[in-house]
Amino acid sequence: MIGIWKCDGYWHGVEADFSIEELEELLGIIQTGAEMHDRF
Repeated sequence: MIGIWKCDGYWHGVEADFSIEELEELLGIIQTGAEMHDRF
């Protein structure tokens, strides 16, 4: 399991595997993970 943080103006300095600004960035993270595990 990985942690993905959606950045906002309230919280700062959160530890996560990935930080994103826009939800559309999730697609690239999911695709990369699937390719790494031969599930795409």
